[in-house]
Order: sequence, then C-alpha cells, then structure tokens
Amino acid sequence: MVAMKNTTFLSAFRISLLLGAMFVHFSSQPAAATEVKAHYTGTQGKAITLKLAVGNPPPNTIIVIQKVPPGAKIIRSTPPYKSYKKKHGEIKWLIKKPAVGNMTIQLQLQNPVSAGSVSAMIRYLDANNGTFKTEMVK
Repeated sequence: MVAMKNTTFLSAFRISLLLGAMFVHFSSQPAAATEVKAHYTGTQGKAITLKLAVGNPPPNTIIVIQKVPPGAKIIRSTPPYKSYKKKHGEIKWLIKKPAVGNMTIQLQLQNPVSAGSVSAMIRYLDANNGTFKTEMVK
C-alpha cells in the first residue's frame, strides 16, 4: 500500500513537472508580429487609392504618408487627411484605433498624376513587441 502511494505521488509529481515545463516553454515564445500591409489599387489619373490590411492585434495608430507632386491640389480625401505639406507634396493620415481587416484610403486630386510621381509609406508600433515599423506601399 505504501509503495502504491509513492508511485501515485511520483506519477503526479512527474505530470506536474511536465505541465510546468510546457507552460514555461510556450509562454516564453515571442508573440507573432502585428502586420499591416498596404498596396495601391490605383495611382494614375486624378485618383489615388490605397488598400490597407490590418492584422490582429491591430496597432493603436497607423501613420500613412503619401507623396504627390509638390503643389498638387486635393479635391477630396476619404478618410480626411491629418496634414498636407503642399510645398513638399506630403499628405499624412493618422488612423487611430484601426479595426482588424481591410480599409481603403482614397484621394482625389485636381490634376492627373502619373504612377511614377507618387509614393507612400506606412508607419506603426507593433502591438505585440513594441517595434516601430516602416513599410513602403507597393
């Protein structure tokens, strides 16, 4: 009977050690990085359209910086832009608390632009590891 209690105790002890080791192993794995991807769906003529895909968990804020020819006149922006440095042709959006999934940024200019005269980047703080990320829009 004493031998059986010792065996049961040792089995329970071994299971506890195994579970503890598994907990330490899996809890020490780095979390997957938050991903925000962006690409153009249109960049010629008077309209510029970007599509953003926001991963889970989403960052707190996404900064989108769109370069257009200096002096370009903006007719409409959805969502509204935060700032426009007309002399430098730099338009900036601050997207606060973005939802997971897809979102679109649309910009309507007064005059047509060629695909080679625009560029954009996105910037955000990774929600999982705190790394500041900068990605070019393709």
